[in-house]
Order: sequence, then C-alpha cells, then structure tokens
Amino acid sequence: MTSGASEMRTVCGTNLLGKALVAVGVAAALAAVGYAKANGGKAAATTPDSALDVPFEKTFDPKKAGWKLVFEDEFEGTEVDANKWYRPVFASKEPKLIKPDGEGHLVFHMEKDETGKLPNGYLYSVPEYAFGYFEARVKFTTKPGWWAASWIYGGSNQNPFLDGMEIDTVEDFYTRLKDGHRLKNRMAHTIHLHTGCHTSSRQFHTKVEGPVDDWHTIACKWDPLSMAFYLDGRLTASFTAFNAGTCIRPLHAVLSTERRRQDMDTWMGGDAIPGAEEGTYVVDWVRIYRDEVAAAEAPKVIWAPGTDVKRVFSATGSVEQLNAVAKSRFADDPIDQVYLFDNGYMLAHAAGRLGKFKVPLTAEYFDSTTYGVFLCGHSKKKPVFDAYPHVFVAFARTKSGRVGHSAPIYRIPAGEKPSSSPYGDAPAAIPGTIEAWKFDCGGQGCAYYRTPSKRSSKNAPKKNAGPRPDELLTCSKWPVGKTVVTTVGGMSAGDWINYAVDVAKGGTYLATFHYGSAIRSANEAVLLVDGRFAASFAIPAGTDTKSIPNLTSEAEVALEKGRHVVTVLFRSNLTFAGIDFKLKEKL
Repeated sequence: MTSGASEMRTVCGTNLLGKALVAVGVAAALAAVGYAKANGGKAAATTPDSALDVPFEKTFDPKKAGWKLVFEDEFEGTEVDANKWYRPVFASKEPKLIKPDGEGHLVFHMEKDETGKLPNGYLYSVPEYAFGYFEARVKFTTKPGWWAASWIYGGSNQNPFLDGMEIDTVEDFYTRLKDGHRLKNRMAHTIHLHTGCHTSSRQFHTKVEGPVDDWHTIACKWDPLSMAFYLDGRLTASFTAFNAGTCIRPLHAVLSTERRRQDMDTWMGGDAIPGAEEGTYVVDWVRIYRDEVAAAEAPKVIWAPGTDVKRVFSATGSVEQLNAVAKSRFADDPIDQVYLFDNGYMLAHAAGRLGKFKVPLTAEYFDSTTYGVFLCGHSKKKPVFDAYPHVFVAFARTKSGRVGHSAPIYRIPAGEKPSSSPYGDAPAAIPGTIEAWKFDCGGQGCAYYRTPSKRSSKNAPKKNAGPRPDELLTCSKWPVGKTVVTTVGGMSAGDWINYAVDVAKGGTYLATFHYGSAIRSANEAVLLVDGRFAASFAIPAGTDTKSIPNLTSEAEVALEKGRHVVTVLFRSNLTFAGIDFKLKEKL
C-alpha cells in the first residue's frame, strides 16, 4: 500500500490524513467485542480509531509554533561533548569511531576491526525528554553492509509505561540496496512497542526525493497520542496511539550505526545488500524542541473513587473497575474524551470527562483488544497473558486537542494476595534484612516473575548456576567493599519477586534498598506489602558502566506486626542485593 512517496511494510500505520489503516474487520471486532466489554457491556458510540482521529500537519516548524529549544548540539570542536552525549555500555568505546571533524560535523567512521568486522557505534543524549520535536540534519551512510539511524529510546525499553519504547525517526538500511530493488533509496520510520518479551512494530517506508547523498533533515514530532515523521520538511508518516501505542516515559535521543545482520536479507527479499564496505555517516546538528505551553495547559487526570489504586495483586478472571476523571484548565475547552491504556495499548474510551471502565483480567478479554489484535512485529505473536504486570494509564483530550494523563496503576494477575512460601521455611526477620537471593519458593508466576528472554529459542529465561540453581532468577556473587554479596541480577521492567517476612514490632520502618544499575535513566523500584502498594525507592540515573550493587535508596514503610509477604516490583534493569529494615517509630 502506498501513500504519496511512502510505502508501508505492515497494515498498521496511518496515511497522511491520520485515519487508521487496520486489517479488514479488526476495528469492527474491537468496537463490538473488546470495547463493549470495557464500556460496561455497551457498544462504543464511536469506533476506536475514530475516537483518536488526529489531524497531522503536512509541514511543521517548531519555532513558528512557539516551541522551546531544550537541546542543541552543533558539534563544534574535535571531541564529543560529554555533558550532552554518552556511549552506552554495549557500544564501541573506540574514540575514532565517533568524532567531530573540527568543522561542525559529527562523523561516524565505519572501519573494519582486527577481525574484519565493522563495529557498531552509538551515542545517547544525556538528558531525556517526554514528548517533543526531535530533529537532525544528516548525510546518510555512503557504503553498503551497514546502516545509520536517528532514534528515540528509553533506559531499557521493556514497557512504555515503566521504562520507555523505541521510536526510529529514520533508519537508512535501504539506501544502498542493489540497483533495481523495490526499496532502494527509501527511508524506514519504525515504532517498537515492547511488553515484556513481546515486541509489536510498525514500519513505514519513505522514498528520498533528490540525491540520497545530499544533506537531509529528519524529524519526529512525538505527542502523547500521536507520532509524525518528517523528511526535509514534509510529512512522510503518521501514527496514532490507537494503532501504534503510546509512552509516558522520557526518552533519550540516539545516533547510531550498525553493521548488517544475518537476517536482513530475508526481510528485504533475498540477497539485497552487497558486502560490507568502510564509509561514513555525518551529522550536522541535533535539536530538540518541547511544547512547554501544552505541558502547562494539559488537563489534569486522576483515578476516581471506585478505583483501588493501591491494590496490585489481583485474581485472574476478576473484573477491574477503573474509573478516571479529567478536569480541563479552561472553561471554554471542555474534556472531549477519556482513554484507557494498558502497557501502551489502547483498551477503551469514553465521551466526556469521566471514564468508567470494566476490565476483565482474562486472556479472552485482552485478545479482543488492541493488546491482542495487533500482531505486527518481529515475533508475529500477541503478548502472552500471564503474571506479567498490567500498567494502566488514563489519558484525556479536550475539544481543542490538549492532552494530559494520569499516574500509572498496576495489576498483577497472580492471585488476590501472594501465595508463595518462605525460602527454607524461614521468613526474613524484621527489623533486619531481606537478602535478595533468599526469595520465596513457588517458581515463575507465584514466587516471582522473570521476563522470558526475547532471544531464547524457547522464549524462557535460562536457569542459573548460583545458590538457587533450579530457579529462573539469576543469582551471582559480587565483591562490594570488603564483603561479597549474593544478588539477583538481570531484573527488568515488570519483573517482581516475593519475600516472606516476620515483623516483630509494628511501626514505621526506614527501608534501605541495595542495588546496582548501569541504566542512565532515572526511575524507581516499587515495594508492595501483601499485594498492595507500600512505598517506592527512587533510582537516579546511573553513571557506572557495570551494575555493581553498591548503591542505595531509602523510603519509609508502615508495617504491622506479624507475617507478611513483601514484593519488589522492578521498573527498570537492576541488580538487586537486598533491603534493610530499621524501626523508626512503633505503632
């Protein structure tokens, strides 16, 4: 399917008018089945896609629109500005690979290493931004066998409401295809929405008008309920949150180069790419603008009475009542719609300022919504309904288009209360310490949830060789100062662990969370007591290159005397060492 100079790889994008291009019957099925259930059994007044009919501008100038320039790099000098950019842990640290040329350009040099391979190179912006206009002026890659990209990315991207998503403004792997290939000289705009181990992707192809080797300005306009892509000032692709999902987390701007992967020939249609050759990717400047006025004027959205915001554990098959109410800041601009999203996917909407949504925690319900219907992506599979958390966020839009959203609330379909049993039949004593590796017994979905690996052939975590070899959590020893600490490592957004505890004295406790993190994104870890929200630990942006568990975060927690189950819910990638509890004030 084509629209102007653009060609889609899937049927899940939008055309230039912003109408949803969905497979025949999908919109009708969602409106009749999933939406009817979410709206109390009544058919929705409008179809899901029409409720998010977003007008997209064919051209956009952030300066004329009054947006504030919040980030800019003209790449003056001969060194990368460490206050603006950093190289992630997994990227090449070779200085000559990414370096300003002294003439106002950043140059990625793709030169073969001692093994004859082209190394990958990445730069992430130090600051992060939620929503904005991300723009760069570039010269695309000059040789085949590798490609360059300008994109927007979170800390670890396991969940758009916990730690982010991936928005690829441009990937240029199609520019150097063999002559005559149908995709030659086209750009790819791609959105990847991750839910645990599942990835749902949308991709749109844009033909480069004029010489590919000229300078080109690429941009993404990311709003709370839509995304639009621009090439040399013209709109080339657009998506609404209905057909591509949404994200509330701040994201990094990223510049990168990657060598050709073995699977690329397959999804480009045979032997499409000539062998790898050395070359360059050049960036003239990067700019990020934000609509500060829109942020200040966004409607307020809160969870209304009837919604239990602290309960997290919930029984499979239960029906969640989620009520959200919105208030406009302007009397002449009332609330038009309230939308309910789960893990980035739109579930339901309601006209007016109050949305009362009934959400059954069943696989059948989620399979009938965008959560289960949109199968586009690398896996070609829908998300699995298991004990992975559902993170709900309510959005509201006014008549004029102002958008705001609520704080997230969580539901873990693993029972009304945790049902795991203590390790060694010995609950951790409080006051005292929870040691990370002494987590409860009961296995995956009962004592803990570990996100299955995306890259595993069996799509399951590998068992570890530490002190709990039969469990799916990775236990390992770390030297911290003069001691050795046994940790649970590799925890990612949405993972959780239970610990049975015995509280000797009820009261307010100071809880000290011990962890390690190499993620350069601020986040938090959530603490539950008997399946209900109790506290959160702030996790500042990391600066280390390893997840050495020598960091701490503190929070106050109210605990009653007696036996309880404490759950740690992770919102980002961490190495977890344990929690100390010290009594501050008795009940």
